Amino acid sequence: MSLFANTLLMIVSPSVGWEKIGRLSIPTKVLQGKVYFPTLAVLAVSTMFEMFFGSCTLTIAVINAIIAFAAYFFTFYISSMIMNFISPGDTQDAKNRLDNLIIFALEYLVLINIVSNMLPSHFTILEFLKLYVAFILFRGLDYINYKEKPVFFVTVATLSVLIIPVAINYVLGLIIPVAN
Repeated sequence: MSLFANTLLMIVSPSVGWEKIGRLSIPTKVLQGKVYFPTLAVLAVSTMFEMFFGSCTLTIAVINAIIAFAAYFFTFYISSMIMNFISPGDTQDAKNRLDNLIIFALEYLVLINIVSNMLPSHFTILEFLKLYVAFILFRGLDYINYKEKPVFFVTVATLSVLIIPVAINYVLGLIIPVAN
């Protein structure tokens, strides 16, 4: 089964998905290169759909594509630093598992944004579906062997993967005002 198929399995059934991912022992760099970064590229391209709906020009669509890509690109690294501070792994394998947990959570959010970009208008239900990331992270606690304070860990992880891309979008929108 491909890594992207495992990502979809993770969305449909996080328990089964994390169990399968745990058996595969995927290095973070492989997961980034084969799943996360290509999906970010699709996210950037999906922002071009705004042109088809007549809501922006090519210049604004390209700027929005760069901002969307950058927001999720940097969110992984910032969230990884935050989560490694909260739950420092003793081994490289523990750190890889924590990074993989973050990647799969972000992958879910990126897929929702891709769907949102491809629709002609804003659907609030898609924003609420982003909260499902908390369940994905909760089910991933066994994958990373975290037992100490699960509610605190899931809360911080959920807030970091949900808030950081929004904050980066906001800041980049202020720096590059044509993107608004």
